[in-house]
Amino acid sequence: MARQTTVLFWILLSASVAGAAPPPALAAAEPPIEEQLKKIDEVIAKDDYAEAARAVAALEARGQREKSPVTFILAKAYQSRVTSLRAAYAGVQAAKGRLAKNPADAPSKRALGRFLCLSKRDWAKGLPLLRDGDDARLAETAVWELADPPDAVRQLALADRWWDLGSKDRTRDQAALNERAALWYAKAYPALQELDKKRAGACIASVTTASLNKTGGVGLTPVDLYHQLKFSELDVALGLHFSQIKPPNRSELTYFHLDTQIDNESTQGRIDNLNVILRALCIDADGKSTATELKKQLPINARGIQKVDLADVIYLSTIKHRNNNLEVPRNVYVAFRLGDERIHEAFLAPPGADAWWLDPSLIEH
Repeated sequence: MARQTTVLFWILLSASVAGAAPPPALAAAEPPIEEQLKKIDEVIAKDDYAEAARAVAALEARGQREKSPVTFILAKAYQSRVTSLRAAYAGVQAAKGRLAKNPADAPSKRALGRFLCLSKRDWAKGLPLLRDGDDARLAETAVWELADPPDAVRQLALADRWWDLGSKDRTRDQAALNERAALWYAKAYPALQELDKKRAGACIASVTTASLNKTGGVGLTPVDLYHQLKFSELDVALGLHFSQIKPPNRSELTYFHLDTQIDNESTQGRIDNLNVILRALCIDADGKSTATELKKQLPINARGIQKVDLADVIYLSTIKHRNNNLEVPRNVYVAFRLGDERIHEAFLAPPGADAWWLDPSLIEH
């Protein structure tokens, strides 16, 4: 009887299990964030903006689900980039079609080249198209750049051409043209003569200032920071907020001091790899210019707002010594770095000041 009961029990149990709904499948583990970001970059590179938009939406949903500010910020930045590129790409579809039928079509090469260089910032692919396009000025400038001028004279001439193109452009491409000019001005800058250096420096400073006003940082979007930093550092880079550093007022100050407030909203309470570079432009009694440099670590010990002294007594006395015994230098450049990468900078200079901080020959430690 016991045996029959046992057999009956197993028959009933088997029937119950067979008729029951299967247990819910375990949710598949999500890929690392870096893989999702890599996929977005890959589909953007292929101009598949529909797929890019879906990938960005998935990234945004993940940021909300995981309550990750970094993921959410990156998703919003990529969303803006994809939206902008998708609109620009739609405008060159006809040109791509014409090139498929006639690879020598110069107007289409110019249109596609502008998209690649000035919207997508893919200069390697775009410059050969601009070179073969029907805009003579753009084509000649592309030829010059593809030659990769090695000396300051030709680098300056190339920068001037990009700057001239930017000054005459009234479209959304103007910023990209000016940025390209600034890149070549910066390459030429250290070897230029004084008048050329002042002109090039003013152009660099105006482009950098415009970028700072747009981004509030070093001209880097969250997407730029992602491509520049380790993903593990993004939480810190995006979570640090710097108060404005105002130029010292000579009429109000009898001594020079420089400090700011840093609001640490990252998940890390202690940050040990934040440092600052200060360069102060000094002019001695003989009218000689030097840039006195200080590098120092800025330990952030907790989350929240803390006041940070950027300069020390020795640095301030050095400035005074090299600045004709005046406490307040002419101009100051400040760059905050996470490890070796800049994440924020400021220029304490009057309008029209040039990019003297790029000149290594001026810098004295």
